[in-house]
Amino acid sequence: MSPTIEVKGIKALEERLGNLTPEVAVAVRKQINAGAMLIRNSAIKSIKRKTGAREVTRYFGSGRKRTVKVSAPNTAPNDDTGNLRKHIIISKGENIITKGYTALIRSTAKYAKALEFGVPKRNLVKRPYMKPALKGNALKISNNIKKAALKALKL
Repeated sequence: MSPTIEVKGIKALEERLGNLTPEVAVAVRKQINAGAMLIRNSAIKSIKRKTGAREVTRYFGSGRKRTVKVSAPNTAPNDDTGNLRKHIIISKGENIITKGYTALIRSTAKYAKALEFGVPKRNLVKRPYMKPALKGNALKISNNIKKAALKALKL
């Protein structure tokens, strides 16, 4: 299961956006797509930035082992195998990017949700990467959407 961040009021906003002229709608959708890419790239960048100094040896069923640097709690996870990073995607489909005014950015890695939110029962502290990427870019994305809409309206 992927980490999910819900934006409240999106349905009401989409209803209001439904009355936009085609030019404004296209401009807004382009900025939503660009914003989704910005969030995705920020999440990937935070994972690639190796933090923490604690080294842990991981063992595999075949008897192989390797040592990895574990990120500090409450910071983005370190890029260990590249799996989490490679599985951060922007989903496309009906009402996602192509038709509506939303974008779905997620990681399809099995352990994505556990890293983002933690698992207290397993003593796994959260290591968020998506929420900070969203928070760090929200104002920029919002401003870009506003500028694009005003430009399309020629104001």
